Amino acid sequence: MVGRILVTRRSRVLLSAGLLVMTGLLANGHPAVAQTVMCPPTSNPGQRLSVTAQEVDSGTKSLREFTLAARQKARESNPIHFGCIMRQEGGPLRSSSTYIVQLAPDGRVHSHGKEMGLSGRKLKP
Repeated sequence: MVGRILVTRRSRVLLSAGLLVMTGLLANGHPAVAQTVMCPPTSNPGQRLSVTAQEVDSGTKSLREFTLAARQKARESNPIHFGCIMRQEGGPLRSSSTYIVQLAPDGRVHSHGKEMGLSGRKLKP
């Protein structure tokens, strides 16, 4: 015979009260720490990107100009800082359809500005 779980009125009240407390705590939620952390400062804070992803999307600048500006920024920046700003939606290096994808010489995606899960994967032949 399989054991039965006895559900009493008291256990239902405690479960309901616990769910209400959890709902109250989670309803006033704050963004996750990872969503609020700013990118680490760059070694040259006055330096701005000469061409942004938003300018490419709007058609005021070319993709070639953006690529060259991003390459220069990558060379001058701390790699951690560059990786962080590369992935920020609305940041200078990422807009809706314009973002950076860095490829390694062996054919792997080094870093992907939109889909971080694709970083480190080998390209299909």
